[in-house]
Amino acid sequence: MANAKLYYEQEKFESEMDLIKRGDVIGVEGNPGKTKKGELSIVPKKIQLLSPCLHMLPHMHFGIKDKVRIT
Repeated sequence: MANAKLYYEQEKFESEMDLIKRGDVIGVEGNPGKTKKGELSIVPKKIQLLSPCLHMLPHMHFGIKDKVRIT
């Protein structure tokens, strides 16, 4: 639930969000909150990239398929 209005420096929000990709490990400072659907989340004040994902994750459409093992 990252929001530029609540970020510690609004000017850095876009540049820091561009660094984060799907599957990356991040660190977050912020306050707990709830989404409109009632899910628990964090409203971040600062986000830091800890470790980039070096292997591409499968897309949801083409993702991993269930394979049945016949023995």
